Amino acid sequence: MRLLASLCFILFCFTFLAQSNAWIENSEYFKDKSPYQVSAHIFEDGSFQLSEGNYRFKFNQQGILDRSLIQKIVEEEAAADQKMSGCTAFDMKNNIRYTLADNIIHVERMFPGKKNEYKAIRLEKQEHVVKSVWDEYANNSNHVDAGIITSLEGKAILYQTYFAISANTHPGTFKPKGINTYLRLSIVDLKDYSVSYEYLLIDVFNSAYGKKKEVLDHFDFKCIGINAKQELLFSITKTSFKDRDAPPLTLSDYKGVDYCKSGIDIWSVNLRDYSQQKVYATILESNKSAASVSLTFGNDGWLLSWTEKMNDFYTFHARSFQLDRDYDVKETVMHFPATAFKLEKSQTPNLRIFPDLSGKKLFCTALPNDSTIFIMDENAKWRKWDNSALKWDLNKHFVISDDELLCLPAVTDLSPEDMKGLSALPEAIQSNTPHTRILKFRKVGSTVFFLHMETVNKPVEARNQDKIEKLFLKTGKIQL
Repeated sequence: MRLLASLCFILFCFTFLAQSNAWIENSEYFKDKSPYQVSAHIFEDGSFQLSEGNYRFKFNQQGILDRSLIQKIVEEEAAADQKMSGCTAFDMKNNIRYTLADNIIHVERMFPGKKNEYKAIRLEKQEHVVKSVWDEYANNSNHVDAGIITSLEGKAILYQTYFAISANTHPGTFKPKGINTYLRLSIVDLKDYSVSYEYLLIDVFNSAYGKKKEVLDHFDFKCIGINAKQELLFSITKTSFKDRDAPPLTLSDYKGVDYCKSGIDIWSVNLRDYSQQKVYATILESNKSAASVSLTFGNDGWLLSWTEKMNDFYTFHARSFQLDRDYDVKETVMHFPATAFKLEKSQTPNLRIFPDLSGKKLFCTALPNDSTIFIMDENAKWRKWDNSALKWDLNKHFVISDDELLCLPAVTDLSPEDMKGLSALPEAIQSNTPHTRILKFRKVGSTVFFLHMETVNKPVEARNQDKIEKLFLKTGKIQL
């Protein structure tokens, strides 16, 4: 019996240690750096990489630094006339980071246990709209959206959307002035890093746009997802926002907008033959009793949310629209319970959409200055999650899997040991000491590997930004 008890104790200790490792200080290479300039990537085996500036640092599952793998990578710079906004995407299956910056795609293949590989791909120079062949269509252009598709075998595709005010929508044929939408696809072959291009004129927008301008008229052209048919889905929208109490044709603060009406067209672009078609069109109007409204696009659809005045507080409501494989739209209507979700101000809170472990949608939000996360499913069933210990930030914290982002509190019940690994401070940091907590997660199968970093900070008055004095980290895993 005594032997059995000893074996059980050893098994318990092993299980606990397997879930969360000890704190390790790794301050040497990170002193005087900003906490938020240290980025992390977790590999499938639970080991990880930290990046700071041009340097890469590799750690094993227990958080021990391998000094022999410290690497400096200096990214190529673009010409001064190619400065533009960029984006970043990860291919988690192959541990590749893609970054578009100033018309260069930076490709970094990351490896556990060895140094990374880096490649810079210079894209065709962008002139006028995008390419000179478009010059006859437009005389003024605006870049709207950019992203990188990494889910296709053997290639990566950069999309960049534009809209242009056109003096002649069809060369050789008289047409009134309107707005055209353009798409540039840069297709990277990952075998030899060669690039091919597709330039598409998607649509000629209603020429009446802008003639009867309402307050805060907004034109948008952005990618909202990729479907199972390997088609990119794009929303082309013209939305009028209003503050009903403001004088006509005057701008008001966006937070005071209480009405919107949007014409929404959804286009698909087939990534096999680059054909395009309009697959859905609708007009969406907000509730006339709304005190504040918000309209966002993404997650293969769009989301309209609003608040309504009730006694001395505001209630929160939303309509989510999801486009399926056959281009049918599924609508989910949410009314967060007025007894539990009371807003002091009219502004609409952020509502984030995540999948559960079966792929169904979960809608997550929180009250300002409150420690509770509210989670509602597709059937309008809701529950609360006490966030006072973990302090999970719906806008910053994600569990990254191969093809989606998850909200950890929404998909699993965390054990006391899990909570301790994610929220407890190392003994060297007192609760009143200025510090920054950084959490990173990666899902592999039914296991979530996590990296918990805590930095002791020292204020830098000249720059009004904290710098790292000490950095502590611990690793662990959570079973779903």
